[in-house]
Amino acid sequence: MAGEKFSKLITSVNPKIMNSSSRNGIKIDRIVIHHNASTNKNVAMNTWVAGGPANTSAHYEVTPTEIIGCVGEQYAAWHCGGTGGYDVPKMANPNQRSIGIENLNSTGAPHWNIADGTYENLAKLVADICKRYGIPLDRKHVLGHNEVTATACPGGIDVDKVVKMAKGQITTKPKKAEYFNWTPYRIYAKKQVAAYAKASQVGSGKNVKKIYKSKAVMEVVKLEGHRFKLIDGTYVTANKDYVNNLYYLPKSKIKQVRSVAAKGSGRYDDIKFNHKNAHFPKGTYFDVVKIVPYGKASRFLLANGDYISANKLVNKMVK
Repeated sequence: MAGEKFSKLITSVNPKIMNSSSRNGIKIDRIVIHHNASTNKNVAMNTWVAGGPANTSAHYEVTPTEIIGCVGEQYAAWHCGGTGGYDVPKMANPNQRSIGIENLNSTGAPHWNIADGTYENLAKLVADICKRYGIPLDRKHVLGHNEVTATACPGGIDVDKVVKMAKGQITTKPKKAEYFNWTPYRIYAKKQVAAYAKASQVGSGKNVKKIYKSKAVMEVVKLEGHRFKLIDGTYVTANKDYVNNLYYLPKSKIKQVRSVAAKGSGRYDDIKFNHKNAHFPKGTYFDVVKIVPYGKASRFLLANGDYISANKLVNKMVK
């Protein structure tokens, strides 16, 4: 619409006409935070176009590098009015009294996180809106969508963190990524990891062949730059925030480990694990003499000469 009012922080305006209606003279006194439920901003914004089947919209779309104006602040966007039936909003006139901010997800289901850059832009926008409208910058006035209606939105967004950042109490300083510079035999996922058809596509969200859940084990063929090629020909990131070597290295200085596998841990007479002499439940502690390499794996040598697995998902370092 012509003459739409937006924050001066915007980087662009989406030219498409979005769903909106009059505020009916109701004062703006709330901000409601949403997530796209998508890692594609255009897919999200296209659902807000007037006349579309979703009957939703938002005032802003936020990404790590953009703040996009979608519906002018002088209008009510259709972002938190409820769907009827049991879904009754917890405050009167939710759309008319609030500004709705949608945020691009950096990960998909089930976590639906947003990137540090998105947090930064969101916090700046929240602070700006609160200042311009005299809205108290607190959790009573800055809400997650699920605090207004019955929904899983805003996904993994930490609204408390957003308010603290908007107040300048905390900042997000992106951690410099640390990558493997050698090839482990096997790795495991520290968090959800996507496997791609090509090395160049890793992290793009395009041509994902498989999703590995946290603690899933992958067998590696080789390291190619910042990517691991897996035995099935797909590629995953070699970023240590996402994946880790499955076995403790012989040079590691470890004195004690604890059994963390659901089925517990076996103890063996020999390094080949040909003969198990005992089995211990999850939570059992073991004192370690040293780590001994075995092929492409490794074992913990105990004081009595027996061995247990040095697989990090079976026995985890305590000290």
